[in-house]
Amino acid sequence: MNEGKQHGYRGACPPVVRHRKFQRRCAPDKNLDGLKHPAKAQVEVAMEGHRVAVRERMGAYEKE
Repeated sequence: MNEGKQHGYRGACPPVVRHRKFQRRCAPDKNLDGLKHPAKAQVEVAMEGHRVAVRERMGAYEKE
């Protein structure tokens, strides 16, 4: 679920001021079956002990 309380990716829509956006991508070593529309906390619990790679990045966004 994204910040707009919708499922899926909707793209960046920054506020008027410059801000930072953090993203974390994790690669599990198994399929996370049974998670149809999970909240972040449910994904975190399901991946516990099964992360083989984690990548984090920060981007700065600002409306033109």
